Amino acid sequence: MRRSIVWAGLFSVLAACGGTAIVDDHIAGSGGAGGASTSGSVGVTNGTGVTTGAGGGVPRECAESAEGPGPYAVKFEFRNSSGRSWFLLQDCALRYDVTGCATGYAEPLVRTGVCTVPCDGPPDCIACGACPMVAPEVLPGDSIGDGWAGLAFTFDTNASGCQCHHESVAPAAKYRVIVPVYESAEAARDFGMPSHLAEVDFSLPAPGGLVVVELAP
Repeated sequence: MRRSIVWAGLFSVLAACGGTAIVDDHIAGSGGAGGASTSGSVGVTNGTGVTTGAGGGVPRECAESAEGPGPYAVKFEFRNSSGRSWFLLQDCALRYDVTGCATGYAEPLVRTGVCTVPCDGPPDCIACGACPMVAPEVLPGDSIGDGWAGLAFTFDTNASGCQCHHESVAPAAKYRVIVPVYESAEAARDFGMPSHLAEVDFSLPAPGGLVVVELAP
């Protein structure tokens, strides 16, 4: 079941970076309403998989210790230690998902509010153009990096009728990063079936702020 949910998110098509854009593989504005968190947790889970409320709690089995408040920024290093090239997918950003233990690793977090304005700011609008679809090649022994600021986003509509975002801090907890890996640039750009999914479980805060993901199966 988890794998089928991930595939659905990873194969969404990016139409544009504004309006009803798909942001980080998920339609902006689709962050669901909150519901009660799982047993043994403190707070309420929102549509991003991040819990908010008293203490910003998460289920006890998902919690990690931290010396100070977040956000806990992290860099992902997608590394190719094999003897052949692998390809990733990129449009407005590199395509991969981050899911949280708090939702059973089932709901990808929306990691950016790009091309939307803060909902608590002036009721402005932003118009963004489409992003080109590219397939970065990761050569043998090479790597490609991407950063996450440790923030999660849900979306709404402001007084001008334009899309806006709410920003929250991803709490100290267990997470998983999942990236589709392709055998060719054509397969990536054509949304073909990936060769495999590379995934790594990690925690926030991450030791040294770095999480290495091996691309080879």
